[in-house]
Amino acid sequence: MLLSQILSDIFGVPVYRNKITSSAGVGCAINAGVGVGVFRSYEEGIKKMVEVRDTFMPNLENTGLYNEINESVYKAMNHHFDPLLERLGQVSYLPR
Repeated sequence: MLLSQILSDIFGVPVYRNKITSSAGVGCAINAGVGVGVFRSYEEGIKKMVEVRDTFMPNLENTGLYNEINESVYKAMNHHFDPLLERLGQVSYLPR
Protein backbone atom coordinates (compact mmCIF):
# COMPACT_ATOMS: atom_id res chain seq x y z
CA MET A 1 0.00 0.00 0.00
CA LEU A 2 2.87 2.36 0.73
CA LEU A 3 4.27 2.02 -2.79
CA SER A 4 0.86 2.82 -4.29
CA GLN A 5 0.65 5.99 -2.21
CA ILE A 6 4.19 7.02 -3.14
CA LEU A 7 3.43 6.52 -6.86
CA SER A 8 0.26 8.59 -6.50
CA ASP A 9 2.22 11.36 -4.78
CA ILE A 10 5.09 11.32 -7.29
CA PHE A 11 2.87 11.53 -10.38
CA GLY A 12 0.08 13.58 -8.80
CA VAL A 13 -2.67 11.24 -9.99
CA PRO A 14 -4.93 8.67 -8.33
CA VAL A 15 -3.58 5.13 -8.21
CA TYR A 16 -6.05 2.26 -8.25
CA ARG A 17 -5.37 -1.24 -6.97
CA ASN A 18 -7.66 -3.93 -8.27
CA LYS A 19 -9.13 -6.89 -6.41
CA ILE A 20 -7.41 -9.43 -8.64
CA THR A 21 -3.72 -9.75 -7.85
CA SER A 22 -2.72 -11.02 -11.30
CA SER A 23 -2.82 -7.72 -13.16
CA ALA A 24 -0.70 -9.12 -16.00
CA GLY A 25 -3.23 -11.90 -16.58
CA VAL A 26 -6.14 -9.46 -16.55
CA GLY A 27 -4.27 -7.20 -18.99
CA CYS A 28 -3.67 -10.14 -21.32
CA ALA A 29 -7.35 -11.10 -21.16
CA ILE A 30 -8.40 -7.53 -21.96
CA ASN A 31 -5.95 -7.39 -24.89
CA ALA A 32 -7.25 -10.70 -26.20
CA GLY A 33 -10.85 -9.55 -25.74
CA VAL A 34 -10.20 -6.41 -27.76
CA GLY A 35 -8.28 -8.39 -30.36
CA VAL A 36 -11.09 -10.88 -31.02
CA GLY A 37 -13.88 -8.33 -30.73
CA VAL A 38 -15.36 -9.35 -27.37
CA PHE A 39 -14.75 -5.77 -26.24
CA ARG A 40 -15.18 -2.80 -28.56
CA SER A 41 -12.41 -0.89 -26.73
CA TYR A 42 -9.89 -1.18 -23.95
CA GLU A 43 -12.10 1.08 -21.85
CA GLU A 44 -14.96 -1.41 -22.18
CA GLY A 45 -12.68 -4.33 -21.28
CA ILE A 46 -11.41 -2.49 -18.23
CA LYS A 47 -14.93 -1.63 -17.08
CA LYS A 48 -16.00 -5.26 -17.38
CA MET A 49 -12.91 -6.98 -15.98
CA VAL A 50 -11.34 -4.70 -13.38
CA GLU A 51 -12.78 -4.23 -9.91
CA VAL A 52 -11.05 -1.52 -7.88
CA ARG A 53 -10.19 -2.54 -4.33
CA ASP A 54 -8.29 0.53 -3.17
CA THR A 55 -7.84 4.08 -4.40
CA PHE A 56 -4.84 6.19 -3.42
CA MET A 57 -5.25 9.92 -3.90
CA PRO A 58 -2.15 12.10 -4.23
CA ASN A 59 -1.03 14.25 -1.34
CA LEU A 60 -0.36 17.37 -3.41
CA GLU A 61 2.08 18.71 -0.82
CA ASN A 62 4.20 15.60 -1.39
CA THR A 63 3.71 15.93 -5.16
CA GLY A 64 5.17 19.44 -4.98
CA LEU A 65 8.15 18.16 -3.01
CA TYR A 66 8.80 15.37 -5.53
CA ASN A 67 8.55 17.87 -8.40
CA GLU A 68 11.02 20.18 -6.67
CA ILE A 69 13.47 17.30 -6.10
CA ASN A 70 13.10 16.24 -9.74
CA GLU A 71 13.69 19.74 -11.09
CA SER A 72 16.54 20.75 -8.77
CA VAL A 73 18.36 17.43 -8.31
CA TYR A 74 17.52 14.61 -10.71
CA LYS A 75 17.45 16.67 -13.91
CA ALA A 76 20.84 18.17 -12.99
CA MET A 77 22.31 14.71 -12.50
CA ASN A 78 22.18 13.96 -16.23
CA HIS A 79 24.80 16.64 -16.86
CA HIS A 80 27.21 14.74 -14.61
CA PHE A 81 26.25 11.15 -15.35
CA ASP A 82 25.87 11.25 -19.13
CA PRO A 83 29.63 11.53 -19.83
CA LEU A 84 30.35 8.69 -17.39
CA LEU A 85 27.70 6.46 -18.91
CA GLU A 86 29.03 7.27 -22.37
CA ARG A 87 32.50 6.13 -21.30
CA LEU A 88 31.01 3.01 -19.73
CA GLY A 89 29.40 2.18 -23.07
CA GLN A 90 32.83 2.26 -24.70
CA VAL A 91 34.27 -0.38 -22.35
CA SER A 92 34.71 -3.74 -24.04
CA TYR A 93 33.25 -6.61 -22.06
CA LEU A 94 34.76 -9.29 -24.25
CA PRO A 95 37.72 -11.28 -22.88
CA ARG A 96 41.02 -9.94 -24.12
